[in-house]
Amino acid sequence: MVFSSGQHVRDGQPADYDEWQQRDQAAVDDCLKNNWISVQDLCALRWERFKKFWQGQQNRVLTREANKNASTTPPAARKRGK
Repeated sequence: MVFSSGQHVRDGQPADYDEWQQRDQAAVDDCLKNNWISVQDLCALRWERFKKFWQGQQNRVLTREANKNASTTPPAARKRGK
């Protein structure tokens, strides 16, 4: 019997650590055998891609704003600031 939490129950007892490890290892082996990717790994990959994209967006905005501010500053003021 399996509950929504994913714990197997035998005789009314939740799965012990070894059963839990074996079940997880069986899932990993199944993914490797069938060239699948686990949902957890897929979510982690998508999250990393999302973070990388938004960090790039933020860097582009900051660069654009810095270039805009530098181009609107009069040349004489830029020379004095150095």
